[in-house]
Amino acid sequence: MKRDGIAGVLLAAGIIMFCVLCFLFPYLNPVYDNQEGVVFYGIVENLDMNGSRRQVVNIPGRGQTEVPETEKITSRTLTEDFEELENGDLIKLVFPEDVSIMETWPAQFSEPADRIEVIARGPFALKQKNGMCFLAFPEKMIAGTGADSLRPGIMLDFCRNGHGETSGEERFALLEIEGVNQEQNQIWVKLDIEQAKAFLEGYESGVSCYVSERQDLSSTQKEDPVNVIQYAMDGNGRDLKAEDFVDGAVWDGIYTVRARSVSKNGKSVSVPVLDRTEILFSEDCLFVMEEPGDSGLYSVMSFEEFADLAEEKTDHEQTALFYAKFQDGEITEVFFPD
Repeated sequence: MKRDGIAGVLLAAGIIMFCVLCFLFPYLNPVYDNQEGVVFYGIVENLDMNGSRRQVVNIPGRGQTEVPETEKITSRTLTEDFEELENGDLIKLVFPEDVSIMETWPAQFSEPADRIEVIARGPFALKQKNGMCFLAFPEKMIAGTGADSLRPGIMLDFCRNGHGETSGEERFALLEIEGVNQEQNQIWVKLDIEQAKAFLEGYESGVSCYVSERQDLSSTQKEDPVNVIQYAMDGNGRDLKAEDFVDGAVWDGIYTVRARSVSKNGKSVSVPVLDRTEILFSEDCLFVMEEPGDSGLYSVMSFEEFADLAEEKTDHEQTALFYAKFQDGEITEVFFPD
């Protein structure tokens, strides 16, 4: 065969191969597989209705909805073979287009799902009542502790993107353990709908759970309120930080506050932790000042006296340092050191 003929055959073959690759590229490229339309996350639940089993998915804010028909049930995280969904599975429903939910009971999706992904096997569970969610998740999710040390009242930090101030973590919930089911290795917490969505949606990319560093103070305050003066004198006083704010309010506890200014009219304090953060003092807030010297004496002062002292401090030192007890998002006690 002449050289020109061979070159022509190779060129034609190359064109054919290029066309085939262009056709197959969307299926070979993993980015295409990640393209999604409408997505829902929920927990699989088996209902016993008149002696027959009916499988639903419990979706935060939407309730129990029948598991839609699909031709594809997959999992990127599970290695074992599975043929069907199980009670307690955390799943992701992916629809190719807009889909509506028909208000029957259980509710129904108007279209079949493009695919259903099993994100994790149980024991997950979800109950919804009066706009709140009760969520159960595996005890093994809580890092650095054993099941024997977990009990109702323990506070848990829920984080995404790692843990610790230098790891870029994002804490999206600080929750109290509502119950422990040792037989099922389940931990129950109470959370709002947005927090429940954040948990289920974030689980796929990585949700971490830790016993909160605020644990000892929080549990002590419930049974025996901590005296702010004693807390300060014992050398405590962790600085108020951005992660101490949950839904715009400071979590109950005692903190060292560094104020930029105190508003006499609004009876609030501005702190540099978050931009434009104004924290209110409660109506019956107690203001205590340490007397000068080493007398060990303290005196109660009015809010106006406290505001004047804080103003003097901010004039000379830019911020005024004091210890504050927070309860229900407000400052209820203040100790102003000498």
